[in-house]
Amino acid sequence: MLTYEEALEIVLRHSSRFPHELVPICHCLGRVLASDVQAPIDLPPFDNSSVDGYAVGSLDGTQFTIVGELAAGSAEEVALLKGTACRVFTGSRLPSGTLAVLMQESIIEENGKIVLNEAIIADSYIRRQGEELRAGDVVIRQGTWITPPVLGMLATLGLSAIDCSKLPEVSVVGTGSELVSPGEALRLGQVYESNTYGVQAAVRALRIEAVSICRVADDLQETKAVFGRLLRTSDVLLVCGGMSVGDHDYARPALEAIGVRELIWRVKIKPGKPFYFGIAPAGQLVFGLPGNPVSALVTFTLFVKPAISKMIGRDLGTWVSVRAGELLRGSKDRDEFARAQVRDNAVYLCRGQGSHMLSGLAMADTLVRIPADATIQPGEPAEVIHLNWHG
Repeated sequence: MLTYEEALEIVLRHSSRFPHELVPICHCLGRVLASDVQAPIDLPPFDNSSVDGYAVGSLDGTQFTIVGELAAGSAEEVALLKGTACRVFTGSRLPSGTLAVLMQESIIEENGKIVLNEAIIADSYIRRQGEELRAGDVVIRQGTWITPPVLGMLATLGLSAIDCSKLPEVSVVGTGSELVSPGEALRLGQVYESNTYGVQAAVRALRIEAVSICRVADDLQETKAVFGRLLRTSDVLLVCGGMSVGDHDYARPALEAIGVRELIWRVKIKPGKPFYFGIAPAGQLVFGLPGNPVSALVTFTLFVKPAISKMIGRDLGTWVSVRAGELLRGSKDRDEFARAQVRDNAVYLCRGQGSHMLSGLAMADTLVRIPADATIQPGEPAEVIHLNWHG
């Protein structure tokens, strides 16, 4: 069996960066920039006022004659000379010759003049053209995830379409004749199917909307037909269950029969030992996730999420060190990725660590890695990766 690092290296080596496309700005939230963004204009694009008040054309004197008014958005030309002022508002383009702006609270207006009783400070309340960015400056780097403030920045630059990495089309298949959909009545021996719902949600959390789900019974011919059909329209196929060696586990034989080249089967980790990875004849990535719901989502986090992240140019996620808040014991021969919570920079295990116990993962915010045969004492460093299910 491969180690976690060996398996991840194989997965990432076969996960190629997708091409890019122009995306309307209203649809690019959660996408990844495919190239650096350079400012096409100065920011601010012109000298403007940061307050409601009066622009003045000299720094001395206590009385100024009002010669005009410029509202935000006005294209009118006003020039200030010594002893003159212009009414301005927040965001107003400033008249030529402006040396300072006075807040309206600090002056008295009477008979077409303004009167003040305090010294004028040069450049006060002026936002100078280009003080934030100059045209040609690199504003946002390639690989940046487009968050709301990033999207707002792109709009501020006047960009209506953004060069983003394309997104893969993903199919999720649940296997097993014992599975029924939530909401249906359970018969004896049946269980509610959760893997496709959880895994599809994990894919959607990466802002990938082209995700289809289906279920297949324990039948070799049907499984081959479903896998073949989905690979014709998918870039990534995620198979939940059927990857072990039982008499009714048909996923691996079906994948082999339709030409998928197996690169990984079984990894020295707990949970998730029967993890599978292969390459379809047309280059699609095929992941076999264990049937246990916890194992499926843990192996998604450890292998599928990094692969998709690389394909779309996102950060792969990093392991960080925190102190153990309690005694952590590893498994005998496999690295364990236990469900945990971090509180006050210390990691604590969640209740329900069995691979069938989804409740523990539902409460977890991290996975803590406990090396095989290792014991981590309270206060000693432990490696964790955050479970960012929100993307």
